[in-house]
Amino acid sequence: MKNVDSKNIKLLKEIVHRVPLFSTLSEAESELLIKDEANFVVAEADEFIIHEGETGVHFYVLLSGLLKVTKGTNKADELSVIHPGEFVGEVGFMTNQARTANVVAVEKSILLRLEQASLSRFPTNIRDQFKDKIIEGLIDRVNHLNDELVELKHINQQNTDNGFYIQLDDN
Repeated sequence: MKNVDSKNIKLLKEIVHRVPLFSTLSEAESELLIKDEANFVVAEADEFIIHEGETGVHFYVLLSGLLKVTKGTNKADELSVIHPGEFVGEVGFMTNQARTANVVAVEKSILLRLEQASLSRFPTNIRDQFKDKIIEGLIDRVNHLNDELVELKHINQQNTDNGFYIQLDDN
């Protein structure tokens, strides 16, 4: 990934203000986030943002473009798609644990890359707001996965009732 050219920072500031994660920031707090231009990176299509199994302290917010989340070595095994305004890498960021999936740019994408040290420059109330938004995002993902699991079990039951049987992987 390459750092974004500093002449684009004004445009990035406008984009950042539209991201729900940063919607509560004051002008001064936004300036703290924006002034560190090294935090803004560009990923080209098919470039890995996160590699499964690696340890990383970065958290990414997609500002423009499209990302896909994959599991294992086959990039075709897509788990989800990340749209502008959404974030990835929050588990490793918050827990310092190994990454649980790959994240790959589908197309040229601009991301805000935060690390724990960057976040420490913010006042405690802003850090708490970030953490609350991350937790909300995690809860949304769990709820979505629960809905998908129920749907898969429903389909499995229908197929079993019709004489077909599909074994769902326990993992």
